[in-house]
Amino acid sequence: MNRTVLAFLIAAIFGLIIVAGCVEKKSGIPGIAENNNAQAQGTNNNGAAPGSAEATAQQALRDKISICLKEATQAKKDSCLTNLAKSEKNAEPCESLQLLSKDNCYYEVASAAKNIDYCEKIKNPDIQARCFGNTAAQGNSVEACQKIPSQPDQDTCISGVAKAQKNPGYCALIFDPAMRDPCYVETAKLAKNDSACAKVSTRKEAGKFIRDNCYYGVSSKPNGESCALLLETARRADCFSNAANKPSEGIDCNFNDDASRNNCNYWAGTKGGSIANCYELTNDKTTACVETAVDANVTAANCVNVRSSELELRNDCYYNAAKNEADEKTCESITSDPKQKSGCFAQLASLKQDEKICQKISDIADRDSCYSAVALAKGDYTVCESIRTDKPYYTCFAEIASKYSAPSICAEAQRARMQRLPYTGKDYCYKEYAVKENYVLSCYEIKFSSLVAECVDEVEGTE
Repeated sequence: MNRTVLAFLIAAIFGLIIVAGCVEKKSGIPGIAENNNAQAQGTNNNGAAPGSAEATAQQALRDKISICLKEATQAKKDSCLTNLAKSEKNAEPCESLQLLSKDNCYYEVASAAKNIDYCEKIKNPDIQARCFGNTAAQGNSVEACQKIPSQPDQDTCISGVAKAQKNPGYCALIFDPAMRDPCYVETAKLAKNDSACAKVSTRKEAGKFIRDNCYYGVSSKPNGESCALLLETARRADCFSNAANKPSEGIDCNFNDDASRNNCNYWAGTKGGSIANCYELTNDKTTACVETAVDANVTAANCVNVRSSELELRNDCYYNAAKNEADEKTCESITSDPKQKSGCFAQLASLKQDEKICQKISDIADRDSCYSAVALAKGDYTVCESIRTDKPYYTCFAEIASKYSAPSICAEAQRARMQRLPYTGKDYCYKEYAVKENYVLSCYEIKFSSLVAECVDEVEGTE
């Protein structure tokens, strides 16, 4: 063998040794990843644990992607991948597109999933802006609107979401006042709540304050509290004249124009029962206002506000307040009318079924009437014993007997000697009952024959 051949053989053997070494190095050592992109042991390419529901779903999606990639032409492959991404609401199939736009695919997936995260993948600014807007509209997402780079488009988007959710609070995020004000007006109307109207600017539109339009957009008859916030004087005054709600406490009617001030005070007086507001009127409605206010707020505290010059009205107020608040002390405030004061005590005594209240009445006849009313209300004939005069005494027993259809109650009358009448209280009670109930047998319970005959005559005379 010559030297040339020998040298060739040595070089060939050396080359084989080098190639074998490279192959062994590329195969790697068991347990070590072949390259930096290799997945960790125990997970798939997306980090899901093998066998988990997530890993199963990921594999199923990849299988569907593989099917698409087996289509005959690239156009069919891309069409299949796009439809798959939309149906699965997942952008992974979009990554394999060759002919069709990936941005459009991301747009379709974001729309299907109503998820702005897919819009973030879009590189074309115009398509991305449309994606944010479309996704925001579909999902009513203000966050998506705020990602739109164009301020006018962002404002339009936020306005749409605010209306869709009937949430005026989102309108505050709108930059342009010309769009922000209508947003407040329309969402307040949709929500049927005018609390956001105060945030509308003081600009005018067609000669009317937009803020005022907001309040009237919510209701054709705003509450008085809302009327107070109107900017146009004439509209505010008219608003108070139509307000039908009961005012809240502390309403301030101190407006510069007479019409608003008077209408506000009249509303507060007649609807809220504020007598003090009635006396603030500078027109001829004061008396009517006070009369209505007394009925609207029947309390002793309110009666104090009625001026002494209107004594009869004030006494009536105390009379009704005493009953309304069940407080006999209020009766003490009635002045210059002893009869009305006695009646006030009597109504409270009967209402509370407390005969002790009758003792506050100085007039004997009125006091006896009070005891009789309490006895009847309680169904307690023993109260009748407190009555001083003759007829009210036995009539008290007779009324209770009639109430319970029990003439035997007459026998409980203890008064054997009357002040001005010759017979006993029980005898007169039997006669009273017999005539009242047309029950002649009660006449025969009377001990005195002359009264018996009189009783029978009266009963039979009524038959």
